[in-house]
Amino acid sequence: MTRDAAFVKKVRKILNLNQIELSKEIDISTRQIGNIENGKRPLQKQTKLALECLLRRSNRWGSFIKTKPRKP
Repeated sequence: MTRDAAFVKKVRKILNLNQIELSKEIDISTRQIGNIENGKRPLQKQTKLALECLLRRSNRWGSFIKTKPRKP
């Protein structure tokens, strides 16, 4: 799993959203979310920023930075 894929999945799990709900929140297609999570597409800077803003708006940024990354 790529870092981008892990990042997006981690954000989704913290926010308790599925791919459809996340895509609506940050205004990108569900296909793009799936491609990022499957390693077929890199995570664009603006998408990463949108995910970070979503975490901060939901007061979950602290949860995100406190979780330890998984070992491959």
